[in-house]
Amino acid sequence: MRATRQFEALMTRATLRFRWARQRWLAALPALWLAGCAALGPGPVGQAAGGRLQPCPAAPHCVSSDAADVGQRIAALAIRGDPAVAWQALRAYLVTVPRVAIVAADGGAAPAYLHATATSSLMGFVDDIEFVLHAPDAGGTSGAGGTPGAASAPAAIAMRSASRVGYYDFGVNRARLEAVRAALRASGSVE
Repeated sequence: MRATRQFEALMTRATLRFRWARQRWLAALPALWLAGCAALGPGPVGQAAGGRLQPCPAAPHCVSSDAADVGQRIAALAIRGDPAVAWQALRAYLVTVPRVAIVAADGGAAPAYLHATATSSLMGFVDDIEFVLHAPDAGGTSGAGGTPGAASAPAAIAMRSASRVGYYDFGVNRARLEAVRAALRASGSVE
């Protein structure tokens, strides 16, 4: 009988220690999560030399049509028809998307640039979305630093989406750009 009471007392103390340790661990989880989210930024935004988008940082929270890494690369929007019409369709679509705001935008002349931000609904995280219009001009150059007289590249819209905080984005940036592609494809502006 005495051994049973001692065993029960020992188990009660062990259970209390386990509960205390579990509570401490659970209390530390938000701090660990926030530290992981603050790990890396999106890198610089804006156009790099030659009308290209800035490179993605070495983290999986960025996708770009100008990315060197295959895992971060996404195909540019191949324009069908007039590049200015496709550019306006892009702007019109972004205005309709909830929690997306256009921060900066050039006119429709290539290489035009558009920077927007998307804010997540749950935590309010901000992602940067960028587009650059590459369209052939009347002189036979590509509008993205091409050589006069050279064969012009087809008109396209380069795109980039990157999370400002965190390391992983769980595919949100790629899905966002694919939604842009689907909307513009439905409007007949891109292939």
